[in-house]
Amino acid sequence: MGTIKGELAKWKQANGYKEDKAKKTKSPPKKPPVNKETFSKRELEEMMGVRNPTFSRRRGALRQR
Repeated sequence: MGTIKGELAKWKQANGYKEDKAKKTKSPPKKPPVNKETFSKRELEEMMGVRNPTFSRRRGALRQR
């Protein structure tokens, strides 16, 4: 028993297997589009929920800060 490469060559010759000489070239991977949207500080705080009303319990009642 020879090497795998040699055995594969023998098999190809015995079975009449022909390799395609023309190899396909791979195209470079497509880059995702760049997000050019910018947000102001206030918009970012709004999305994170910083500007939502805060409630706390004081003297048994809920008070808004």
